[in-house]
Formats: sequence, C-alpha cells, structure tokens
Amino acid sequence: MSLRAKFNLMLILVFLAGLLVAGYVTRSLLQANAEEEAMEVARLMIEGARAVRKYTVDEVKPLLARLPGDEFLPQSVPAYAAGRNLDHIRELFTEYSYKEAVLNPTNPPHRATDWETEPGQRAESAQPRLTGNGSG
Repeated sequence: MSLRAKFNLMLILVFLAGLLVAGYVTRSLLQANAEEEAMEVARLMIEGARAVRKYTVDEVKPLLARLPGDEFLPQSVPAYAAGRNLDHIRELFTEYSYKEAVLNPTNPPHRATDWETEPGQRAESAQPRLTGNGSG
C-alpha cells in the first residue's frame, strides 16, 4: 500500500471518528433542549391553571356568592375552572393532560397516584422526584 493510500485511509478514519463524536454531542444537546422545552411548556400550562384558579377565587366566587339561592354552581370551584380551561387547550394539544390530583377526592378520576402526591404527604418522601424517561 502506498504512502498516499495510507494517508488517505488515516484521514478518512479521523474524519469518521470526528463525525461520530460530533453527532453524539449534537444529539445529546438536542435531546436535552427538547426535554427542557417540554418541561417549560408544562410549567407554563400549570401556571396558567394556577392563574385561572386564583382568578376564580378572587373575582368569580365572590360574585357567585351574591346570587340568591343555595344552588351549587361548579363555576365557583377553582379546580373546575382550571380543568375546563385546560380542557380547551387539550383540544389543540392532545399530548398534554391536567388533573386535580387529591388524596381523598369526591370525584374518583381526581384520585392521586403515588407519584402525584407531594413529598410531605407520602411515607417515602425521601425518594427523589423523577421526570422524563429516567436516562438522566
């Protein structure tokens, strides 16, 4: 094998190794960026739900309390307002979901699973909170 062929072979191997390393680093950065973006969108949705709940408590509930009669109006419940708001968002973004998870609900679909409870409310509170696919 000539010196030129050896040199070209070595350059090709170095180029391929560099390409593999660059591809791996790029994939890792893109994956981390995608996970962070998804978490940011989820945080934004949760804060939107909290804002709707606060609006209901501060402005809607006092107005409904002034209505005559003892009829129960679900619109006076902050969790109902937040859930209905995010139901409309879910029509466009079906991959997102929202649930008012509580420990002892009157509505069974709202029952909290183990991972949905706050760390102070469960026995295994020393376990870290995990998100994502568990790869990092």
